[in-house]
Amino acid sequence: MKNGLKFQNSDSFKKINKNYSYNKDILGKLKEAIDKIDFLLTISFKNFAIVSETNQLDFFNDFESLNDEAINKLSNQWWVYWLNYWKAKKSGKKYEYDPACEVFPIDIK
Repeated sequence: MKNGLKFQNSDSFKKINKNYSYNKDILGKLKEAIDKIDFLLTISFKNFAIVSETNQLDFFNDFESLNDEAINKLSNQWWVYWLNYWKAKKSGKKYEYDPACEVFPIDIK
């Protein structure tokens, strides 16, 4: 299985559940049916994987818990930065390499 981090990817969960022979469940029985949870995060490595399931996610910055409005604002700021990163890259005025932006390439013509 290819290494990686996946969010809301039930196929990744199914592959992990199938391909790893030893399961250690910290908080309860490993779920076969993931349709009863709201959020799924899987992290797979060569020799082990981590699956995290939850019905609630809280996001924090350095100082406080973020509400929906703050998350939306930060998300919009990041996407504007991402777009500017790729515009600059296309024009030859590159930003410093940012692997987070490189994960989502864009073809600006």
